[in-house]
Amino acid sequence: MTRRLFLACPVPAHAAEALVQWAHRQWGDQPGVRVFAPEDLHATILFFGEVLVERVGRLRELARTLEWPLLDVRTGDPVALGRTALAIRLRCDSPVLYDLTELFGGGDPLRDTLPVWSRQNLWSLACRAAETDRERARRRRRQGEPFEFHVTLARAKVPPPVPAHGPDIAFTLDHAALYESHLGGSGSRYTVLARSQLGPVSDLDMPTAIHRQVQAAREGTHPGLIGRMRTGWLVFGAKQVVPGYCLLLPDPVPPHLNAMAPFEQQAFLADMARAGDALLAETGAVRINYEMLGNLEPALHAHLFPRYADEPDELRTKPIWFYDWDAASEGDPVYLETLRRNLRERLVLS
Repeated sequence: MTRRLFLACPVPAHAAEALVQWAHRQWGDQPGVRVFAPEDLHATILFFGEVLVERVGRLRELARTLEWPLLDVRTGDPVALGRTALAIRLRCDSPVLYDLTELFGGGDPLRDTLPVWSRQNLWSLACRAAETDRERARRRRRQGEPFEFHVTLARAKVPPPVPAHGPDIAFTLDHAALYESHLGGSGSRYTVLARSQLGPVSDLDMPTAIHRQVQAAREGTHPGLIGRMRTGWLVFGAKQVVPGYCLLLPDPVPPHLNAMAPFEQQAFLADMARAGDALLAETGAVRINYEMLGNLEPALHAHLFPRYADEPDELRTKPIWFYDWDAASEGDPVYLETLRRNLRERLVLS
C-alpha cells in the first residue's frame, strides 16, 4: 500500500482568504474550474508521490525536524502549470530558496542559512522525492534558477486564460508541513501528518503557558500528549480533576476564537466536538463540558471535561470549577495510558 505525500508551507489564513476571493473573481464562473478552499492553499517544497506505508513514519519524523528562517513572500504573476493547475508565483529574496535549489539539485547549499541537522534531513527527504521532482531541481540548479515557490489556486479540465497580473499580497510562511493527498471524484483533500516551526523559537514567541505547551507538543515532550488533530494538539490536563480531562491546543495559537478566520473557527470547533465524541465513547461519561476562557492566559485553548453519573451529589450538577483543583491528582497513569492509546486509535491521530 502507498500514500501520496508532499512537503509544503501552508498559506496563512488572511492571505489564503484573499487569494481564494481573487481566484473566484477570475475563474469562479468558468465551467470545469474548481477553486480550492482557503485551508487547502500551500506553497509546495517537495512532492514525494506515492510512498510505501512503511516509509511514512520516517518522513514524518524528518519533517518535524526542519528549521530555517521565516520566509517573507509576496505574490507575483498568475501562471498555468502542467495540464490543469492555475497558480500564482511567490516572490521572496531569502537565500534559503537558493539553498533549496542547490540542495535538491545535488549541490552544496550555503552554510549560514540552513542548520546542519535541517540540511541533512532535507537532503534525506529529497532522496525520497519523486524522480521528476529531483530532475526538475537539478535542471533549475544547472540553469542557475532559484527555487520557485508557487501556490496552486484552482484546477481546470481545460485551463482558461490567465490574467497578466495577480493580487499584491504579502505574508509570512512560518511553518512547514508534511501533507497527505487523498484523491477523489470531487478533487483532492489534504491531511497534515507533521509540522515544523520555521524561524527561531524564543520566549517572545511563547508568551503564555499555552504557547509553551504547544511548543512542547511539537517537540514531542509534552507529558500529557495524546496526538495531533487537524487544528492543534489534544493533551491530557495536568490536574485530572475528573478522569479523562483534556485540552485542545490550537497550532498556531491565536489569542481567542474570534481572531480566527471563519473556516479556522469551524475546523477548530469540529475537532473539539470529535474529541468530545471520542471521550464519551471511551470514558463512559454522561456528557462532556466544553469551556473556552482565556481570561488568565490570553491564548485560545478548549477544556474538555467528562462528567460522570457517580460524581458527588454536591458537585455533579455544578460547574467543574467548584472542585478542589489544588487537591486534584495527576491521574492514574495506567488508566491514562490506556485512554491515550484508545483515543489515538479512535481519532486516528499522528
